[in-house]
Amino acid sequence: VRYRSSLIHLRTQIKNKIHSILFRNGLRHPFTNLFGVAGRKWLGLLNLPEHFAFNLKHYLGLIDAFGQLIKEADERIEKAVSNNQQAVQVQIDIYHLSL
Repeated sequence: VRYRSSLIHLRTQIKNKIHSILFRNGLRHPFTNLFGVAGRKWLGLLNLPEHFAFNLKHYLGLIDAFGQLIKEADERIEKAVSNNQQAVQVQIDIYHLSL
């Protein structure tokens, strides 16, 4: 769980770097989720100075890589707790709190 948490933290840092690129270039986005399908398409269409475009491209690749690592961590956590009734109940409680 700590590993997954650290991945989330790192991915958030990268997303913040992308927001910084937009801010430095005076760009505002109209999306509720900049990293959703429409936001990613918009990011891909931006005409940025070369060094910003290079960084943006690689940051987006890192976000994708961290997304895959987080998915794998979720699967490992699910496998580890699936036979533990207390852990399953905690997951259910957390889910209900998030509604």
